[in-house]
Amino acid sequence: MDGSDFPGEDWLERLLREDAARAAPIEDAGFSARVMASLPPPRKRAAGFLVPAMAALGTAAAVCFTPAGDFLLHNYAALLDGRHPSFSQLLALVPVAFYYGFSFLILREE
Repeated sequence: MDGSDFPGEDWLERLLREDAARAAPIEDAGFSARVMASLPPPRKRAAGFLVPAMAALGTAAAVCFTPAGDFLLHNYAALLDGRHPSFSQLLALVPVAFYYGFSFLILREE
């Protein structure tokens, strides 16, 4: 956490850093170094493309193997037609919005 996660709390982060810089380090006879050395190495993160790829696969499976697939395909085709979209046609964009939204969040974290 770098203080930018919560708007308006930069002053607290700054105050804590200033206080830590003024304080003398506490002597612990190497305890902190031993603890840090005994910690396991950090785990590798899953590939960033995994979540968006699985979302795309799930959407494709829903389109192919469920009755909702016909609804989605029909409304996507109607949206591409370019006439005035209805609510049900716009509702078909919800899975696409989730896919791109979560993909953006995953890629932003990396």
